[in-house]
Amino acid sequence: MPDSASVRVPSNVADLVRRAAAGPGAGKPALLWQDQTLTWAQLDELVDGTARALLELGLPAASGGGDAATGYPARVAIVLPNVPDFAVAYFGVLRAGLVAVPVNPGYTPRELRQVLSDSGACVLIGEADIGDLPIPHRYATAPTAPGTPVEPDSGGEDLAVLIYTSGTEGDPKGAMLSHRALLANHEQLAQVEPPPVTPDDVLLLALPLFHAYGLNSCLGAVAYHGATGVLMERFDPTEGLRLIARHQITAVVGVPPMFVAWSLLTDCGEAFASVRVAVSGAAPLDPAAAGRFLAAT
Repeated sequence: MPDSASVRVPSNVADLVRRAAAGPGAGKPALLWQDQTLTWAQLDELVDGTARALLELGLPAASGGGDAATGYPARVAIVLPNVPDFAVAYFGVLRAGLVAVPVNPGYTPRELRQVLSDSGACVLIGEADIGDLPIPHRYATAPTAPGTPVEPDSGGEDLAVLIYTSGTEGDPKGAMLSHRALLANHEQLAQVEPPPVTPDDVLLLALPLFHAYGLNSCLGAVAYHGATGVLMERFDPTEGLRLIARHQITAVVGVPPMFVAWSLLTDCGEAFASVRVAVSGAAPLDPAAAGRFLAAT
C-alpha cells in the first residue's frame, strides 16, 4: 500500500484513488454495492491489477506518444452497469495510460458496434454482443495481473476519456476529455459553499457511470474527496429510498425525473433525513416538482 509521502499532486485521474488509499481513510469504504464493500486500499490494489494486465498487452500508451496512426493512446471500451467492476476498470485503464471509453450497456448491438468502431477500441471489458466486429482483447470483467504498484506516467493534457453523446440527433459522437479537464471540474466544485461532496459524505451513485454526469460528478467526486459511494445498478425510486435510509446517505446527485419520482412517495421525508445536500442537474427541475420535493423532505 502506498504511503502519503509517495503520492504526488494528482495529474492522472487514477491518482485520486492512490491518494485516498495512502491517507488516513485507507480502510474506509470506497464503494458499497449490495453486500459487497471495497475500502480505498482494496480498490487501489484492484486498480493496480487491472493496470498491470492492460500494460502487459503492450498497447500504445500516452507515454509512448500513442498510436502511430492517431497520436492517441489505445482505447478501452467499458460496457458495464453501475457495479464495482466499472470503477476498477475505469481507474485501471487511466492508470495504465490508456483511454477509457464508457459505453451504455443498454445499447442495441447496432448502437454498440457503431460506438466501438468509431472509437477504435481494441479492448472490450464487459459482456456485449458485438457480432463479428474485430476487438482483439475481450474480458467479461476487469482483467488483473500480479506485480508491483503501477505509477502512471500520463496525465495533464493527455486524453483520458472518450465519452459518447446520447445520439438524439444521429449517431452518438465521442467527446474528448483530458485528465486536466476532469480534475479541474473537481477543483472548481470544491470551492462551492456548501460543498456538494466532502470526505465525510456517503454519496448515492444512481446516475449511469457511462454518462459524463455520473462518471465525473459522482464517481469522480467520490474519489477526489475520498468519500464513500453507494452503487445502484439501475434507478428505482423505492429502492433508492431504501438505500438512502440503509446507508445513511448524506449527498444525492441526480436528474429531475429522480426528484419528481421521490416527491410522490410518502416515505420520502423519512428516508432523506440523513441527506445534507441534494443536487439536481442536466436539465431544469420544474419549480412545482421542486416544491413538492422540498415539502416532502
